[in-house]
This record gives sequence, C-alpha cells and structure tokens, in this order.
Amino acid sequence: MELIKDLKNGTHSREYAVCAIVDDNPYKRGKYLEGTLIEGNRSEIPFLVEKYGISTIFFAIPSASAKERAKILEICKETGCRIKTIP
Repeated sequence: MELIKDLKNGTHSREYAVCAIVDDNPYKRGKYLEGTLIEGNRSEIPFLVEKYGISTIFFAIPSASAKERAKILEICKETGCRIKTIP
C-alpha cells in the first residue's frame, strides 16, 4: 500500500502512473486499493500489460515463497516490461 501511495503522490508520481493491481486472492478482485482497481490474478498480467500499455511492472510480494516469486516473475519477464522488485 505504501508503494502505491508513493507512486501516486510521492517523488515518482511524475515518472509512473499506477494502472492496475494484480492479486491472486479472488476476494480482492474488483476492489480498490488506494483508488486503483485490483483487476485480476497473475495469469492476467500479459493482458493488463497490453490493455494499459505498461512498460514497467513493480513486483512487491514479500510474503510469497521463493518458488511463487519465481513463477510470477517469469510471467512478468515474458511481457518484455522492465521489472522493479520492491523488498
């Protein structure tokens, strides 16, 4: 949540626009986080990249296991986007 606040209102607000949020929890889909819609799960990353013309993906899932992080990062890499991992 702090990342989204910073990207929208902080020092990076002119550099990046938050287009969509991805979360694998089906109960979060359709809800908003800091005014941005949670649009789907990891399988929808390529679709969302194309839909919004995304060039940079911020990866911020500290609670995910190493195996899950690797799976999600592979999906992100396949989009050709720049990936920024936030600890």
